[in-house]
Amino acid sequence: MAGGATDPEAERLKGQGNEKLKAGSAREALEIYEKALARLPVKASAGALSTLSASLCLNAALACLQLETWEAAESFASRALRSEETSKGYFRRGLARAQMNGLEADAKRDFEFALKLEPKGSTAAVLVQTELAKLLSNSAASGYEAPPGTEPRRAKKFQIANASKQQQGLREVTFAEWEALEGKVAAANAIASAWRKRLEEASNCPRPAQGADDSRVPLSKLLEQLAKESKPRAASNASASASNDIVPVEVALGSEPASGAIRGELGALQLLVPGPFLFDGKTSVDVAFDPLANPTGSFAVECWAVCTAATGHQCLLSSRDQTSGKAGYMFYVEPDGLWSFWVGTGKSWAKLYGSTAVLGKWTHLRGTMDVQSKEARLYVDHQLAARGWASYVPNTRQALRLGAGKSEAEAKFFFTGDLRDVAVIGRLVSNEDLTDEMLKLAKVRGPQVGPDLDQLPKLLRQEKGRGLQNASGALASALRWATGVLVPANAEDFRRSSLRLMECSPTAQGMRLLFLSFSIGAVLAAQGDELHMTFGGSGLRYWAVILQSGDCFKILYDVEGVSSLQEALSRQQKLRADAWLTRKDVAMWLGALDTLAFGLSEDELEDALLTVFLFGFWASKTLTPQVRIKRFQGQSRSSQVQAALVEDVPSEALGKLLQTLTEEAQK
Repeated sequence: MAGGATDPEAERLKGQGNEKLKAGSAREALEIYEKALARLPVKASAGALSTLSASLCLNAALACLQLETWEAAESFASRALRSEETSKGYFRRGLARAQMNGLEADAKRDFEFALKLEPKGSTAAVLVQTELAKLLSNSAASGYEAPPGTEPRRAKKFQIANASKQQQGLREVTFAEWEALEGKVAAANAIASAWRKRLEEASNCPRPAQGADDSRVPLSKLLEQLAKESKPRAASNASASASNDIVPVEVALGSEPASGAIRGELGALQLLVPGPFLFDGKTSVDVAFDPLANPTGSFAVECWAVCTAATGHQCLLSSRDQTSGKAGYMFYVEPDGLWSFWVGTGKSWAKLYGSTAVLGKWTHLRGTMDVQSKEARLYVDHQLAARGWASYVPNTRQALRLGAGKSEAEAKFFFTGDLRDVAVIGRLVSNEDLTDEMLKLAKVRGPQVGPDLDQLPKLLRQEKGRGLQNASGALASALRWATGVLVPANAEDFRRSSLRLMECSPTAQGMRLLFLSFSIGAVLAAQGDELHMTFGGSGLRYWAVILQSGDCFKILYDVEGVSSLQEALSRQQKLRADAWLTRKDVAMWLGALDTLAFGLSEDELEDALLTVFLFGFWASKTLTPQVRIKRFQGQSRSSQVQAALVEDVPSEALGKLLQTLTEEAQK
């Protein structure tokens, strides 16, 4: 049948259907319209057949509206609009969509299109305006429209959020739900922002220049060789963790550090406690009583500190005894925010007040006591801040408490912030830098090999390589397995471990490793030139290990189909001439991982994903993959990041460990 010709039988059926519709027999009318439409091609070219098809669809839509079969009415009206855009088509589709859950915004757009096609003031226009007003009233009442008076930009943002959900087949949210989520996002972003600022401060904290570490070169070669010799994986889901089983805490990697005090010589640098220590206003660390921490003659005590909250009296460190008088020394942050140094006179506390503590800023504090002249001094960032006179009485039996006060009793006056490089010097010093002396003492002690790292090969043998069948390579298998024994943690625990890595003392010896295992409730997959991250379910578990030597780092990870361990190392080599990343590089990567795992806004995820899984891609001079985020729902995120920091590992021991783990994994 030619496109311009009509179908007499279809025309006859249309008339018959119209009579039934007028008589109130909507169901019979619909059956007749469907019979007529069955005689016409689905895609009729412009002409009489196309016009007839559109008319039949519009009438069928009206019959469905009367029958309250909204989906069918919407379908018939949409078919009519594909043939011809009419006010009647948009109006009837709008009526149907207004009754369908989640399509209120689409109904509003249909009514607005219908108004544009009707002459202003016409009876039809008034009818459309009436239905539009009713829709807006109902939408506002149900919460799916922004309330009257909402700031236009905010209302638009709400509409865009729901439009995105509709495209992904997700449930739309009410304005109240959206506002609650926005508040949650803002609060989470504020916490994350403060943490990233602390990472930046850790990167900028003054450190002594360190020469090249000869151990880095052979270690780099070993890593590259092991990665190159990795065998292809055998299974299809290698991006998952080696095992979803979590081993008991008593055999898990990592723990909060003990005091780690290093004893020196009397009259020189007598005691050094490198840290770092991260205090949350509830915890403290005690260093057992040691005469070297409590000189009887003239002395100096110092530390690096960063205060992160103003919460009344906060004691950074306390070596005092008040059981039979006021004896010893302390550093405080006063309620008005001033740094202070206290010394005990036996009967009272002599207090020196310095400058105001800037929240989030690392500050060097030093207190000195000249027992001959009875002069006490406080230095802030190597500048004399205060001086006074007192008769000093030393503490003779209580521990040195870090992060809180009252050494002789239950801890009080907790500190919120970080502390490192606590040192007691058995002589008078003023504003000189003692870092070289600290480094010398730390090197004499050397790195301490902890049992945590030594147990890895043993644990691997006990586990009989469980989960390693998914390995894409021996070294990747071993490291992935190591991250599989981490205990569950939340965002706060991950951030604490990251700061401990970044804020380590420049006197630290040997290597440090931060093991990470993370599940972000999504699966990452490469599809052509695109990376697709699909949220939903538990997702896969990914791993990474950050290796630190002084101020130099490597980030080790392996993601099937996206980046092998060898490719990750290669990108880092292109990014930095010596193949070792900087502290700021690692701060960027950790910040991106935090966003990827705990971010509640979809807008942030694309850059975070590329930074975490393809770090350094911008230096490889290749096209940046297109990222597709699917089915993301910020309000229901349940990510986990497990982290463990293993410290003071000799480079030779680390090399041996990597070889051993690789051999075990190959078995």
